[in-house]
Amino acid sequence: MQLGTILWAFWMLREPRRWRWGVPVALTISIEVCITTAASGILTRDLATTSLLFIIFTTATATFLPWGARPQLATVGVASLAVLWNTVALDLSAAAASYPAVAMILAFVTSVYIAWDSQRDQRERRQAEEALAAAKRHSDAEAEVSAALARVGREMIALVDTPGILECLCRVTTEVLRCGSSQTWIFQPERDAYVLVAGHDALPDAPSADPVQVPRACIAPLLAALQREELVEVDEPAGFPAPEGAGVRLHGALRHGDDIIAIHTAVLSEPESRFSRQQRRLMEGVTQIASLALTNARLVEELGHASRIKSEFVSTISHELRTPINVILGYAEMVEEETPATDPRHVFVRRIAVAGRELLELIESTLEIGRIEAARDEVRLESVPLRAFWTELGQGCARLPRRPEVRLEWDDGVEDVALVTDPRKLKVVIRNLVNNGLKFTERGSVRAKVQLDAEAVVLRVADTGIGIRHEDQELVFEMFRQADGSDSRRFGGSGLGLYIVRRFVRQLGGTITLESAPREGSTFTIVLPRLAAAPTARNAA
Repeated sequence: MQLGTILWAFWMLREPRRWRWGVPVALTISIEVCITTAASGILTRDLATTSLLFIIFTTATATFLPWGARPQLATVGVASLAVLWNTVALDLSAAAASYPAVAMILAFVTSVYIAWDSQRDQRERRQAEEALAAAKRHSDAEAEVSAALARVGREMIALVDTPGILECLCRVTTEVLRCGSSQTWIFQPERDAYVLVAGHDALPDAPSADPVQVPRACIAPLLAALQREELVEVDEPAGFPAPEGAGVRLHGALRHGDDIIAIHTAVLSEPESRFSRQQRRLMEGVTQIASLALTNARLVEELGHASRIKSEFVSTISHELRTPINVILGYAEMVEEETPATDPRHVFVRRIAVAGRELLELIESTLEIGRIEAARDEVRLESVPLRAFWTELGQGCARLPRRPEVRLEWDDGVEDVALVTDPRKLKVVIRNLVNNGLKFTERGSVRAKVQLDAEAVVLRVADTGIGIRHEDQELVFEMFRQADGSDSRRFGGSGLGLYIVRRFVRQLGGTITLESAPREGSTFTIVLPRLAAAPTARNAA
Protein backbone atom coordinates (compact mmCIF):
# COMPACT_ATOMS: atom_id res chain seq x y z
CA MET A 1 0.00 0.00 0.00
CA GLN A 2 2.77 2.38 1.00
CA LEU A 3 4.69 1.61 -2.24
CA GLY A 4 1.58 2.18 -4.33
CA THR A 5 1.00 5.49 -2.57
CA ILE A 6 4.57 6.56 -3.36
CA LEU A 7 4.21 5.59 -7.02
CA TRP A 8 0.96 7.54 -7.30
CA ALA A 9 2.63 10.60 -5.75
CA PHE A 10 5.59 10.22 -8.11
CA TRP A 11 3.23 10.21 -11.11
CA MET A 12 1.44 13.24 -9.76
CA LEU A 13 4.68 15.21 -9.15
CA ARG A 14 6.26 14.52 -12.56
CA GLU A 15 4.85 17.78 -13.95
CA PRO A 16 6.17 20.94 -12.20
CA ARG A 17 2.84 22.68 -12.77
CA ARG A 18 1.21 20.22 -10.32
CA TRP A 19 3.68 20.92 -7.51
CA ARG A 20 1.71 23.77 -5.99
CA TRP A 21 -1.06 21.45 -4.91
CA GLY A 22 0.66 18.08 -5.39
CA VAL A 23 3.34 18.57 -2.67
CA PRO A 24 0.84 19.34 0.13
CA VAL A 25 -1.25 16.35 -0.95
CA ALA A 26 1.83 14.11 -1.02
CA LEU A 27 2.88 15.34 2.47
CA THR A 28 -0.58 14.65 3.80
CA ILE A 29 -0.43 11.14 2.38
CA SER A 30 3.04 10.67 3.88
CA ILE A 31 1.77 11.68 7.33
CA GLU A 32 -1.10 9.21 6.96
CA VAL A 33 1.33 6.44 5.94
CA CYS A 34 3.61 7.19 8.93
CA ILE A 35 0.70 7.12 11.39
CA THR A 36 -0.77 3.88 10.02
CA THR A 37 2.67 2.25 9.97
CA ALA A 38 3.29 3.23 13.60
CA ALA A 39 -0.17 2.04 14.65
CA SER A 40 0.39 -1.27 12.88
CA GLY A 41 3.70 -1.69 14.71
CA ILE A 42 2.02 -1.04 18.06
CA LEU A 43 -0.66 -3.61 17.33
CA THR A 44 1.82 -6.26 16.20
CA ARG A 45 4.42 -5.24 18.82
CA ASP A 46 7.11 -5.66 16.12
CA LEU A 47 9.53 -2.71 16.26
CA ALA A 48 12.02 -4.29 13.83
CA THR A 49 9.47 -4.65 11.03
CA THR A 50 8.09 -1.19 11.70
CA SER A 51 11.59 0.31 11.58
CA LEU A 52 12.29 -1.46 8.29
CA LEU A 53 9.06 -0.11 6.83
CA PHE A 54 9.99 3.45 7.87
CA ILE A 55 13.48 3.04 6.36
CA ILE A 56 11.98 1.77 3.09
CA PHE A 57 9.33 4.51 3.07
CA THR A 58 11.70 7.46 3.63
CA THR A 59 14.28 6.07 1.22
CA ALA A 60 11.60 5.52 -1.43
CA THR A 61 10.19 9.05 -1.05
CA ALA A 62 13.69 10.55 -1.36
CA THR A 63 14.49 8.40 -4.38
CA PHE A 64 11.27 8.55 -6.37
CA LEU A 65 9.57 11.81 -5.41
CA PRO A 66 11.14 14.89 -7.10
CA TRP A 67 10.03 17.28 -4.39
CA GLY A 68 13.30 18.44 -2.87
CA ALA A 69 14.87 18.61 0.59
CA ARG A 70 12.18 20.50 2.54
CA PRO A 71 9.26 18.11 1.91
CA GLN A 72 11.60 15.19 2.56
CA LEU A 73 12.77 16.77 5.81
CA ALA A 74 9.12 17.17 6.85
CA THR A 75 8.47 13.53 5.99
CA VAL A 76 11.50 12.44 8.04
CA GLY A 77 10.27 14.55 10.97
CA VAL A 78 6.82 12.94 10.87
CA ALA A 79 8.39 9.49 10.56
CA SER A 80 10.67 10.22 13.57
CA LEU A 81 7.68 11.22 15.71
CA ALA A 82 5.82 8.09 14.59
CA VAL A 83 8.81 5.90 15.53
CA LEU A 84 9.08 7.63 18.93
CA TRP A 85 5.37 7.07 19.50
CA ASN A 86 5.78 3.41 18.55
CA THR A 87 8.76 3.00 20.88
CA VAL A 88 6.98 4.63 23.86
CA ALA A 89 3.81 2.64 23.28
CA LEU A 90 5.70 -0.65 23.23
CA ASP A 91 7.64 0.29 26.41
CA LEU A 92 10.87 -1.18 25.02
CA SER A 93 14.20 -1.00 26.74
CA ALA A 94 16.96 1.25 25.47
CA ALA A 95 19.04 -1.74 24.42
CA ALA A 96 16.19 -3.22 22.39
CA ALA A 97 15.45 0.07 20.59
CA SER A 98 19.05 1.21 20.01
CA TYR A 99 19.86 -0.81 16.89
CA PRO A 100 16.60 0.05 15.03
CA ALA A 101 17.05 3.68 16.07
CA VAL A 102 20.59 3.90 14.67
CA ALA A 103 19.48 2.27 11.43
CA MET A 104 16.55 4.67 11.05
CA ILE A 105 18.68 7.73 11.86
CA LEU A 106 21.16 6.75 9.15
CA ALA A 107 18.33 6.05 6.70
CA PHE A 108 16.58 9.36 7.52
CA VAL A 109 19.77 11.41 7.12
CA THR A 110 20.59 9.58 3.88
CA SER A 111 17.10 10.20 2.51
CA VAL A 112 17.35 13.93 3.26
CA TYR A 113 20.75 14.07 1.51
CA ILE A 114 19.37 12.14 -1.47
CA ALA A 115 16.44 14.57 -1.73
CA TRP A 116 18.77 17.58 -1.42
CA ASP A 117 21.13 16.17 -4.05
CA SER A 118 18.22 15.41 -6.37
CA GLN A 119 16.90 18.95 -5.89
CA ARG A 120 20.34 20.36 -6.74
CA ASP A 121 20.52 18.21 -9.87
CA GLN A 122 17.05 19.36 -10.91
CA ARG A 123 18.00 22.99 -10.33
CA GLU A 124 21.22 22.62 -12.35
CA ARG A 125 19.36 20.78 -15.11
CA ARG A 126 16.68 23.47 -15.18
CA GLN A 127 19.33 26.19 -15.32
CA ALA A 128 21.11 24.35 -18.14
CA GLU A 129 17.84 23.98 -20.04
CA GLU A 130 17.07 27.66 -19.55
CA ALA A 131 20.58 28.59 -20.67
CA LEU A 132 20.24 26.31 -23.70
CA ALA A 133 16.85 27.81 -24.54
CA ALA A 134 18.27 31.32 -24.15
CA ALA A 135 21.24 30.39 -26.35
CA LYS A 136 18.88 28.97 -28.95
CA ARG A 137 16.75 32.11 -28.87
CA HIS A 138 19.92 34.19 -29.23
CA SER A 139 21.15 31.96 -32.06
CA ASP A 140 17.79 32.17 -33.82
CA ALA A 141 17.80 35.94 -33.42
CA GLU A 142 21.36 36.15 -34.76
CA ALA A 143 20.43 33.91 -37.68
CA GLU A 144 17.42 36.09 -38.42
CA VAL A 145 19.58 39.23 -38.27
CA SER A 146 22.24 37.64 -40.49
CA ALA A 147 19.65 36.47 -43.03
CA ALA A 148 18.01 39.90 -43.11
CA LEU A 149 21.36 41.69 -43.52
CA ALA A 150 22.41 39.20 -46.23
CA ARG A 151 19.23 40.03 -48.11
CA VAL A 152 19.84 43.75 -47.68
CA GLY A 153 23.41 43.31 -48.89
CA ARG A 154 22.34 41.36 -51.99
CA GLU A 155 19.77 43.94 -52.97
CA MET A 156 21.84 47.05 -52.29
CA ILE A 157 25.30 45.99 -53.45
CA ALA A 158 23.77 44.99 -56.81
CA LEU A 159 22.81 48.65 -57.38
CA VAL A 160 25.30 51.25 -58.57
CA ASP A 161 23.10 54.34 -58.89
CA THR A 162 22.56 56.53 -55.83
CA PRO A 163 18.77 57.11 -56.24
CA GLY A 164 18.17 53.37 -56.63
CA ILE A 165 20.26 52.60 -53.55
CA LEU A 166 18.39 55.13 -51.41
CA GLU A 167 14.96 53.90 -52.53
CA CYS A 168 16.03 50.31 -51.84
CA LEU A 169 17.42 51.36 -48.46
CA CYS A 170 14.10 52.85 -47.30
CA ARG A 171 12.09 49.90 -48.57
CA VAL A 172 14.22 47.16 -46.99
CA THR A 173 14.50 49.12 -43.72
CA THR A 174 10.73 49.25 -43.38
CA GLU A 175 10.46 45.56 -44.22
CA VAL A 176 13.22 44.07 -42.07
CA LEU A 177 12.64 46.34 -39.05
CA ARG A 178 8.84 46.04 -39.42
CA CYS A 179 8.49 49.73 -38.68
CA GLY A 180 5.92 52.22 -39.90
CA SER A 181 8.07 54.25 -42.27
CA SER A 182 11.63 55.24 -43.12
CA GLN A 183 13.28 58.21 -44.80
CA THR A 184 16.73 59.18 -45.99
CA TRP A 185 17.99 62.75 -45.75
CA ILE A 186 21.14 63.50 -47.74
CA PHE A 187 23.39 66.47 -47.08
CA GLN A 188 23.70 69.04 -49.86
CA PRO A 189 26.55 71.50 -49.22
CA GLU A 190 25.15 74.15 -51.56
CA ARG A 191 22.01 74.34 -49.39
CA ASP A 192 23.83 73.62 -46.10
CA ALA A 193 20.88 71.41 -45.32
CA TYR A 194 19.72 67.80 -45.28
CA VAL A 195 17.23 67.14 -48.08
CA LEU A 196 14.64 64.37 -48.17
CA VAL A 197 15.61 62.22 -51.17
CA ALA A 198 13.88 58.89 -50.50
CA GLY A 199 11.24 57.36 -48.28
CA HIS A 200 8.93 54.41 -47.84
CA ASP A 201 5.29 54.43 -46.68
CA ALA A 202 4.34 57.56 -44.71
CA LEU A 203 6.26 60.66 -45.80
CA PRO A 204 6.08 64.25 -44.60
CA ASP A 205 4.13 66.43 -47.00
CA ALA A 206 6.06 69.11 -48.86
CA PRO A 207 4.33 72.52 -48.76
CA SER A 208 5.48 73.32 -52.31
CA ALA A 209 7.36 71.94 -55.26
CA ASP A 210 10.64 72.50 -53.43
CA PRO A 211 12.16 69.43 -51.75
CA VAL A 212 11.71 68.98 -48.02
CA GLN A 213 14.89 70.12 -46.31
CA VAL A 214 16.18 70.70 -42.79
CA PRO A 215 19.02 73.18 -42.16
CA ARG A 216 22.07 71.60 -40.59
CA ALA A 217 21.94 74.03 -37.66
CA CYS A 218 18.49 72.75 -36.68
CA ILE A 219 19.75 69.21 -36.12
CA ALA A 220 23.17 70.05 -34.65
CA PRO A 221 22.53 68.07 -31.40
CA LEU A 222 21.53 65.01 -33.41
CA LEU A 223 24.62 65.30 -35.61
CA ALA A 224 26.83 65.60 -32.54
CA ALA A 225 25.24 62.47 -31.05
CA LEU A 226 25.71 60.54 -34.31
CA GLN A 227 29.40 61.47 -34.29
CA ARG A 228 29.71 59.59 -30.98
CA GLU A 229 27.27 56.72 -31.55
CA GLU A 230 26.10 54.59 -34.44
CA LEU A 231 22.40 55.02 -33.65
CA VAL A 232 20.34 57.62 -31.79
CA GLU A 233 16.81 56.83 -30.60
CA VAL A 234 14.57 59.82 -29.82
CA ASP A 235 10.97 60.36 -28.89
CA GLU A 236 10.72 63.79 -30.54
CA PRO A 237 11.23 64.59 -34.24
CA ALA A 238 14.70 66.10 -33.46
CA GLY A 239 14.28 68.70 -36.20
CA PHE A 240 12.96 66.39 -38.92
CA PRO A 241 9.30 66.62 -39.97
CA ALA A 242 7.35 63.41 -39.44
CA PRO A 243 3.81 62.13 -40.03
CA GLU A 244 1.27 62.95 -37.33
CA GLY A 245 0.95 60.28 -34.67
CA ALA A 246 4.31 58.70 -35.44
CA GLY A 247 6.16 56.94 -32.66
CA VAL A 248 9.79 56.65 -31.65
CA ARG A 249 12.45 57.52 -34.26
CA LEU A 250 15.74 55.71 -34.73
CA HIS A 251 18.40 57.72 -36.59
CA GLY A 252 21.49 56.21 -38.21
CA ALA A 253 24.32 57.93 -40.06
CA LEU A 254 25.44 57.07 -43.58
CA ARG A 255 29.14 57.85 -43.65
CA HIS A 256 31.89 58.48 -46.15
CA GLY A 257 35.02 58.19 -44.05
CA ASP A 258 34.39 60.38 -41.00
CA ASP A 259 31.83 62.59 -42.76
CA ILE A 260 28.09 62.11 -42.30
CA ILE A 261 26.77 62.30 -45.85
CA ALA A 262 23.18 61.31 -45.01
CA ILE A 263 20.86 60.48 -42.13
CA HIS A 264 18.60 57.45 -42.35
CA THR A 265 15.54 57.39 -40.08
CA ALA A 266 13.19 54.57 -39.09
CA VAL A 267 9.87 55.51 -37.46
CA LEU A 268 7.60 53.23 -35.44
CA SER A 269 3.91 53.48 -36.19
CA GLU A 270 2.80 52.95 -32.57
CA PRO A 271 3.65 55.88 -30.22
CA GLU A 272 4.12 53.65 -27.14
CA SER A 273 6.45 51.14 -28.80
CA ARG A 274 10.24 51.06 -28.53
CA PHE A 275 12.89 49.63 -30.82
CA SER A 276 14.10 46.22 -29.68
CA ARG A 277 17.73 45.19 -29.44
CA GLN A 278 17.33 43.09 -32.59
CA GLN A 279 15.85 46.05 -34.50
CA ARG A 280 18.74 48.25 -33.42
CA ARG A 281 21.26 45.66 -34.62
CA LEU A 282 19.45 45.43 -37.94
CA MET A 283 19.41 49.21 -38.28
CA GLU A 284 23.13 49.40 -37.54
CA GLY A 285 23.92 46.73 -40.14
CA VAL A 286 21.63 48.32 -42.73
CA THR A 287 23.27 51.74 -42.38
CA GLN A 288 26.75 50.23 -42.68
CA ILE A 289 25.78 48.31 -45.83
CA ALA A 290 24.16 51.43 -47.26
CA SER A 291 27.29 53.47 -46.55
CA LEU A 292 29.37 50.92 -48.44
CA ALA A 293 26.88 50.81 -51.33
CA LEU A 294 26.83 54.61 -51.59
CA THR A 295 30.63 54.71 -51.58
CA ASN A 296 30.68 52.18 -54.41
CA ALA A 297 28.04 54.15 -56.31
CA ARG A 298 30.06 57.33 -55.94
CA LEU A 299 33.15 55.57 -57.24
CA VAL A 300 31.21 54.23 -60.21
CA GLU A 301 29.77 57.69 -60.92
CA GLU A 302 33.19 59.31 -60.65
CA LEU A 303 34.74 56.66 -62.89
CA GLY A 304 31.93 57.08 -65.39
CA HIS A 305 32.39 60.84 -65.37
CA ALA A 306 36.15 60.46 -65.84
CA SER A 307 35.58 57.93 -68.63
CA ARG A 308 33.18 60.29 -70.40
CA ILE A 309 35.67 63.15 -70.16
CA LYS A 310 38.41 60.86 -71.48
CA SER A 311 36.24 59.65 -74.35
CA GLU A 312 35.21 63.18 -75.28
CA PHE A 313 38.84 64.31 -75.17
CA VAL A 314 40.06 61.38 -77.30
CA SER A 315 37.18 61.86 -79.74
CA THR A 316 37.91 65.56 -80.10
CA ILE A 317 41.62 64.99 -80.60
CA SER A 318 40.92 62.20 -83.11
CA HIS A 319 38.61 64.43 -85.11
CA GLU A 320 41.19 67.19 -85.09
CA LEU A 321 43.95 64.78 -86.19
CA ARG A 322 41.95 63.19 -88.99
CA THR A 323 41.87 66.36 -91.10
CA PRO A 324 45.63 67.01 -91.21
CA ILE A 325 46.29 63.27 -91.71
CA ASN A 326 43.99 63.24 -94.75
CA VAL A 327 45.83 66.29 -96.10
CA ILE A 328 49.19 64.56 -95.59
CA LEU A 329 47.94 61.39 -97.30
CA GLY A 330 46.51 63.39 -100.18
CA TYR A 331 49.74 65.22 -100.87
CA ALA A 332 51.76 62.01 -100.40
CA GLU A 333 49.64 60.25 -103.02
CA MET A 334 50.08 63.19 -105.41
CA VAL A 335 53.87 63.18 -104.95
CA GLU A 336 53.97 59.38 -105.27
CA GLU A 337 52.10 59.50 -108.58
CA GLU A 338 54.42 62.20 -109.99
CA THR A 339 57.66 60.59 -108.76
CA PRO A 340 59.20 57.88 -110.96
CA ALA A 341 59.61 54.49 -109.32
CA THR A 342 63.36 54.70 -109.95
CA ASP A 343 63.66 57.93 -107.99
CA PRO A 344 64.98 57.28 -104.43
CA ARG A 345 62.40 59.75 -103.13
CA HIS A 346 59.63 57.40 -104.24
CA VAL A 347 60.51 55.03 -101.39
CA PHE A 348 60.39 57.86 -98.85
CA VAL A 349 57.03 59.11 -100.10
CA ARG A 350 55.63 55.58 -99.95
CA ARG A 351 56.79 55.20 -96.37
CA ILE A 352 55.06 58.48 -95.53
CA ALA A 353 51.84 57.19 -97.09
CA VAL A 354 52.02 53.84 -95.24
CA ALA A 355 52.67 55.55 -91.89
CA GLY A 356 49.87 58.01 -92.57
CA ARG A 357 47.39 55.21 -93.33
CA GLU A 358 48.39 53.40 -90.13
CA LEU A 359 47.85 56.58 -88.17
CA LEU A 360 44.49 57.14 -89.89
CA GLU A 361 43.51 53.55 -89.04
CA LEU A 362 44.36 54.20 -85.40
CA ILE A 363 42.27 57.39 -85.44
CA GLU A 364 39.30 55.61 -87.03
CA SER A 365 39.51 52.78 -84.48
CA THR A 366 39.71 55.28 -81.64
CA LEU A 367 36.60 57.05 -82.93
CA GLU A 368 34.76 53.71 -83.12
CA ILE A 369 35.73 52.93 -79.53
CA GLY A 370 34.50 56.38 -78.50
CA ARG A 371 31.13 55.73 -80.14
CA ILE A 372 30.91 52.33 -78.45
CA GLU A 373 31.68 53.69 -74.98
CA ALA A 374 29.26 56.59 -75.46
CA ALA A 375 26.50 54.13 -76.53
CA ARG A 376 26.21 55.91 -79.89
CA ASP A 377 26.98 52.81 -81.96
CA GLU A 378 23.38 51.74 -82.55
CA VAL A 379 22.67 49.20 -85.28
CA ARG A 380 20.95 50.61 -88.38
CA LEU A 381 19.61 47.73 -90.41
CA GLU A 382 18.84 48.07 -94.09
CA SER A 383 18.57 45.84 -97.14
CA VAL A 384 21.99 45.55 -98.79
CA PRO A 385 22.61 43.92 -102.22
CA LEU A 386 25.31 41.48 -101.19
CA ARG A 387 27.08 41.20 -104.58
CA ALA A 388 27.41 44.97 -105.09
CA PHE A 389 28.38 45.47 -101.44
CA TRP A 390 31.02 42.74 -101.64
CA THR A 391 32.48 44.05 -104.92
CA GLU A 392 32.76 47.61 -103.64
CA LEU A 393 34.30 46.38 -100.38
CA GLY A 394 36.86 44.34 -102.33
CA GLN A 395 37.89 47.38 -104.36
CA GLY A 396 38.46 49.32 -101.14
CA CYS A 397 40.44 46.51 -99.49
CA ALA A 398 42.63 46.20 -102.60
CA ARG A 399 44.06 49.62 -101.81
CA LEU A 400 45.14 48.56 -98.30
CA PRO A 401 48.94 48.51 -97.81
CA ARG A 402 50.64 45.12 -98.08
CA ARG A 403 53.98 43.61 -98.92
CA PRO A 404 54.71 42.84 -102.61
CA GLU A 405 54.92 39.11 -101.77
CA VAL A 406 51.33 39.06 -100.42
CA ARG A 407 48.29 38.47 -102.68
CA LEU A 408 44.74 39.52 -101.86
CA GLU A 409 42.29 36.91 -103.19
CA TRP A 410 38.75 38.20 -103.28
CA ASP A 411 35.80 35.88 -103.88
CA ASP A 412 33.92 37.01 -106.99
CA GLY A 413 31.32 34.24 -107.01
CA VAL A 414 28.92 35.89 -104.56
CA GLU A 415 25.22 35.24 -105.16
CA ASP A 416 23.00 38.22 -105.84
CA VAL A 417 20.98 38.28 -102.61
CA ALA A 418 19.75 41.04 -100.34
CA LEU A 419 21.26 40.97 -96.88
CA VAL A 420 19.48 42.83 -94.07
CA THR A 421 22.32 44.24 -92.00
CA ASP A 422 24.16 47.38 -90.99
CA PRO A 423 26.44 48.00 -93.99
CA ARG A 424 28.79 50.36 -92.15
CA LYS A 425 29.44 47.91 -89.32
CA LEU A 426 29.80 44.93 -91.65
CA LYS A 427 32.23 46.91 -93.82
CA VAL A 428 34.32 47.78 -90.75
CA VAL A 429 34.34 44.10 -89.70
CA ILE A 430 35.57 42.73 -93.07
CA ARG A 431 37.99 45.60 -93.64
CA ASN A 432 39.57 45.14 -90.19
CA LEU A 433 39.97 41.39 -90.71
CA VAL A 434 41.51 41.82 -94.18
CA ASN A 435 43.81 44.60 -92.97
CA ASN A 436 44.80 42.44 -90.01
CA GLY A 437 45.66 39.56 -92.34
CA LEU A 438 47.67 41.75 -94.72
CA LYS A 439 49.59 43.26 -91.81
CA PHE A 440 50.64 39.93 -90.24
CA THR A 441 51.36 38.07 -93.50
CA GLU A 442 54.91 38.42 -94.85
CA ARG A 443 54.40 36.23 -97.92
CA GLY A 444 51.55 34.19 -99.32
CA SER A 445 47.94 35.31 -99.54
CA VAL A 446 44.89 36.69 -97.75
CA ARG A 447 41.61 35.20 -98.99
CA ALA A 448 38.10 36.65 -98.37
CA LYS A 449 35.11 34.44 -99.19
CA VAL A 450 31.31 34.46 -98.80
CA GLN A 451 29.18 31.33 -98.50
CA LEU A 452 25.42 30.99 -98.17
CA ASP A 453 24.43 27.97 -96.09
CA ALA A 454 20.96 26.68 -95.36
CA GLU A 455 20.62 28.64 -92.12
CA ALA A 456 23.43 31.18 -92.18
CA VAL A 457 25.58 33.54 -94.19
CA VAL A 458 29.23 32.64 -93.64
CA LEU A 459 32.09 35.06 -94.28
CA ARG A 460 35.69 33.83 -94.01
CA VAL A 461 38.95 35.73 -94.04
CA ALA A 462 41.99 33.42 -94.13
CA ASP A 463 45.67 34.29 -94.32
CA THR A 464 49.00 32.48 -94.47
CA GLY A 465 50.60 34.74 -91.89
CA ILE A 466 52.42 34.16 -88.64
CA GLY A 467 49.43 32.53 -86.88
CA ILE A 468 48.31 32.77 -83.27
CA ARG A 469 48.96 30.38 -80.40
CA HIS A 470 45.91 28.64 -78.94
CA GLU A 471 46.34 30.28 -75.54
CA ASP A 472 46.38 33.74 -77.17
CA GLN A 473 43.34 33.31 -79.40
CA GLU A 474 40.89 34.77 -76.86
CA LEU A 475 43.30 37.48 -75.82
CA VAL A 476 43.50 39.05 -79.31
CA PHE A 477 39.81 40.01 -79.12
CA GLU A 478 40.42 42.17 -76.06
CA MET A 479 40.95 45.92 -76.24
CA PHE A 480 44.54 47.10 -76.73
CA ARG A 481 45.83 43.50 -76.80
CA GLN A 482 47.95 41.60 -79.31
CA ALA A 483 49.35 38.08 -79.29
CA ASP A 484 52.81 39.62 -78.99
CA GLY A 485 52.49 42.34 -76.36
CA SER A 486 56.20 42.99 -75.91
CA ASP A 487 57.88 46.31 -76.67
CA SER A 488 60.06 44.57 -79.25
CA ARG A 489 57.22 43.12 -81.33
CA ARG A 490 57.73 43.01 -85.10
CA PHE A 491 54.26 44.19 -86.11
CA GLY A 492 52.57 47.43 -85.11
CA GLY A 493 48.93 48.21 -84.41
CA SER A 494 46.75 49.54 -81.62
CA GLY A 495 45.07 46.26 -80.67
CA LEU A 496 41.59 47.71 -81.28
CA GLY A 497 40.67 46.13 -84.61
CA LEU A 498 39.61 42.67 -83.45
CA TYR A 499 37.87 44.07 -80.38
CA ILE A 500 35.71 46.22 -82.68
CA VAL A 501 35.16 43.24 -84.99
CA ARG A 502 33.74 40.99 -82.27
CA ARG A 503 31.66 43.83 -80.81
CA PHE A 504 30.07 44.62 -84.17
CA VAL A 505 29.51 40.95 -85.08
CA ARG A 506 27.61 40.40 -81.83
CA GLN A 507 25.53 43.52 -82.49
CA LEU A 508 24.60 42.09 -85.88
CA GLY A 509 23.41 38.88 -84.18
CA GLY A 510 26.27 36.73 -85.39
CA THR A 511 29.29 34.86 -84.06
CA ILE A 512 32.99 34.92 -84.87
CA THR A 513 35.46 32.07 -84.44
CA LEU A 514 39.20 31.81 -84.95
CA GLU A 515 41.25 28.84 -86.15
CA SER A 516 44.97 29.38 -86.08
CA ALA A 517 48.37 27.89 -85.29
CA PRO A 518 51.84 29.43 -85.23
CA ARG A 519 53.38 29.73 -88.73
CA GLU A 520 50.25 28.18 -90.30
CA GLY A 521 48.09 31.28 -90.72
CA SER A 522 44.70 32.24 -89.29
CA THR A 523 41.09 31.83 -90.42
CA PHE A 524 38.36 34.09 -89.04
CA THR A 525 34.82 32.80 -89.63
CA ILE A 526 31.78 35.04 -89.20
CA VAL A 527 28.32 33.48 -89.13
CA LEU A 528 25.29 35.74 -89.55
CA PRO A 529 21.74 34.33 -89.19
CA ARG A 530 20.27 33.06 -92.49
CA LEU A 531 17.03 34.84 -91.63
CA ALA A 532 18.81 38.12 -92.21
CA ALA A 533 19.33 37.25 -95.88
CA ALA A 534 16.63 37.24 -98.55
CA PRO A 535 16.88 36.81 -102.35
CA THR A 536 16.46 39.85 -104.55
CA ALA A 537 13.39 40.25 -106.72
CA ARG A 538 15.33 39.27 -109.83
CA ASN A 539 16.57 36.01 -108.34
CA ALA A 540 13.19 35.28 -106.83
CA ALA A 541 11.63 35.54 -110.24
